[in-house]
Amino acid sequence: MAISGSTILESLTRQADALNLVAATVVAISALILWHRKPDTRAPLLFWMLQWFVVASLYVLRWATSPPQPVELVLVDLQSILVLGFCIAFYSGTSFRAGYAAVLLVALAFFLVLIDVGLFGLASDSAPGSRLRYFWVGPSACLASLVFFASGVLFLLRFGWRGAWFTVASVLYAVFQWPVYISFLVKQAPVEVERWLFPLVLGKVILGGLFYMYWSLGDPEMTPLNLIPQRNLPRLNLKIGTAKLLGYLGSFALAVLVHFLATWLFSVIVDGH
Repeated sequence: MAISGSTILESLTRQADALNLVAATVVAISALILWHRKPDTRAPLLFWMLQWFVVASLYVLRWATSPPQPVELVLVDLQSILVLGFCIAFYSGTSFRAGYAAVLLVALAFFLVLIDVGLFGLASDSAPGSRLRYFWVGPSACLASLVFFASGVLFLLRFGWRGAWFTVASVLYAVFQWPVYISFLVKQAPVEVERWLFPLVLGKVILGGLFYMYWSLGDPEMTPLNLIPQRNLPRLNLKIGTAKLLGYLGSFALAVLVHFLATWLFSVIVDGH
């Protein structure tokens, strides 16, 4: 009895969690093959490897149990933060400073966890598809898209036009993540989640394959990129304590503004609200 293509696709879709787990694990472990090469590339390689281990841990949880939605969103945000770490290390090259990057990434993680956990109670009490759920999920979805876009652009800067294939794959992977955010966390439609998780399996395989192909053909030149011109800024005659306080308040205000802007953008692009 012949098996139709639609039957095979349906069977694979039902196993999307397991397939994503296998794909993420393979992509993560494969980074060890390149670890012995140029020491300057180890920082971006480490971030690249860790983000896929985080993804794998997410699917382990989904396979073993039904984790609370805030836990899943925190793990997804952790992946985005590690991708951002990869972008910082890949951009900085030999001038990468782990301490400065760690402060930035930890601060961003703290802000996102506040949203993921703090707003979950309100979001869970609202109806599926409500604006409040977009408000809860929006910044995480926008950050995920931005960091994958950025990683694709950096491949162009490091490898030239031959890195365009990875750029295209990164953009497509970011785009296919959005329906997962919407169907699972906003609309709470499990059937749609399975349908959109399967393309991410192919995305992981393609991204990982292209990443290691470029890296194997030749280590990227890790001289620091400098896209922002250096200018002499006027010195402010402020006490250190006052400057720090203003910096913290300004950062908090900017974070709140970015949160509202990202949420509005997310809801407009997706549902036209």
